[in-house]
Amino acid sequence: MSVPSKWKIAQHWDESPRRDVFAPHLLLDEPCCFACGGFSERWKRATAQASWQRANLERAHIIPSSLGGSDEASNLLLLCRPCHQESPDWVDPAQMARWIATREERPSRELETFQEPDGLPERGPIRAKWYPAPCSQPAESQSVKS
Repeated sequence: MSVPSKWKIAQHWDESPRRDVFAPHLLLDEPCCFACGGFSERWKRATAQASWQRANLERAHIIPSSLGGSDEASNLLLLCRPCHQESPDWVDPAQMARWIATREERPSRELETFQEPDGLPERGPIRAKWYPAPCSQPAESQSVKS
């Protein structure tokens, strides 16, 4: 049996009663990491199916093949590379569900690239307009010349 396409995996979880547990961020028309919600605007294509196939997401087993897991869509998740690398190998699907529930959400890859740790853009019109550079002196200590 061949490994299902990313689109087939997304369709499976969209219809699954366990969707909220294993794919809490899933929106069928917008590809994203099932665990952290990370996505990229570059994945957008004319159809949802083409977008999912284009998405740089990795197939990850809930129960790894080495521990007896199958390659069926019900045992596969779509994860970004960081989530896939950090995902644990367990025989119990409940452990994977708990791990997903504790993942922090991530913004889009494009937004993540241009943000400082505090969430503000490093530079550009948004930062300049809404968050101007601080004055060299506090406002109350500046004197006004008459």
